[in-house]
This record gives sequence, structure tokens and C-alpha cells, in this order.
Amino acid sequence: NRQTPKMSNESSGMKLFETIDYTKVKRLDTNSCKRVLLSQRKGKPGDKNKMDFVATKTEHDAFSISKVHSADLKETPSKVRKVNNERNKKSRIVIEKEAFQAAGRASMLIQNDKNLYKSLLLSMAMSRENPRTKLETPDKGKIIGEGFFWANFPPLEELLKGYMSEYYELSTQKCHSRQQQDFNNMLVMKVREEAAKKDWTFEP
Repeated sequence: NRQTPKMSNESSGMKLFETIDYTKVKRLDTNSCKRVLLSQRKGKPGDKNKMDFVATKTEHDAFSISKVHSADLKETPSKVRKVNNERNKKSRIVIEKEAFQAAGRASMLIQNDKNLYKSLLLSMAMSRENPRTKLETPDKGKIIGEGFFWANFPPLEELLKGYMSEYYELSTQKCHSRQQQDFNNMLVMKVREEAAKKDWTFEP
């Protein structure tokens, strides 16, 4: 339903786009393509360059609406941040709730299963990171007393950590077995050998 441009017989002059205030336009009307604004470029009768210039309202709206919403676009980042913060807050609440529920279920299970209880404790010990600053290695001639603290002897602590996985497995799967006893004896020998390298001695 486009309007057909009319030929002009006027001798001179040029009519520009009709001035329309689109600053209040909020949405682009999909039917606006059917509405046509005519701007006639007039020339002298018989002029070969005489023509009618046709522009659709849609073309004009595309330019005008970009200006109208420029202010809204500037506010978009802050709105997006607000939405993201609310979403993250909800996510944290959900995660904390799920963790609390999981802890409750685990607590109920381990009350009736000693092996599971021990396995959980050992697993926590394996994954735990020591927040303390690593101590310096003692000088030669150090005497290692009964019930010594492993962290005071970094080389011995590192040796122990290397066998912890196997130790935990035997403690939970084959506690008091011959295999566990053999492992313990082997580990004691390894620790004594490492201490001898540093000229450390154990209390009799």
C-alpha cells in the first residue's frame, strides 16, 4: 500500500523531510513501513534531474529511537550488575542450604557406621592443608622425644605424608590385620632411616 510519488510541475524550490517529533517514541510500530513520508525535490519543467524522493517512516524511526533510548542504555550496566548480584546471592543461599542438608544426612549415616565415620575423618585429614608456616629443619644431633610433633621435623613429616594414603586405606579396610602390621613396621624403619641421615636420635 505504498503511495505513488507525484510528479511536480513547480518551477523551483526544495521541500525537506517533514519535521516530526519522535522523541516520545518508545517502540517501533511494525506497521509504520506502510506510512510514507514524501519529500519532493522540484526542478524546472522538463528537467531530466527532476525526481521525487521517498523515505519510509521506519528509516526515520530507526535513527530517532536510537536517540530516545540512549539514556536508558547508559543505565543498563548498573541494572545488569544489580540483577547479577541478586542472582549470586540466591545461588549462595542455595549452596549453603544444600551443604547444610548434606551434612545432616552424613551425620545420620555415620552414627550407625563406624567404618564410614573413620573413613570420613581420614578423608578430611588427607584433604586438609596446614595453615602454619613450615618450620625449619632442626640441626644435627637433635633428640626426638616420645610423642614428638611431626611438623617440628619437616623431612619426617614429608615422608609420613607420602605414605598417608596407604595408611588410611589399611586403617579403614584392614584394621589390625597382618598386612597393616607389616606396613607399620616398614614405615617405622623408613622414619628411623630418614632421622639417621640428619643425625637425629630417638629417645630410648
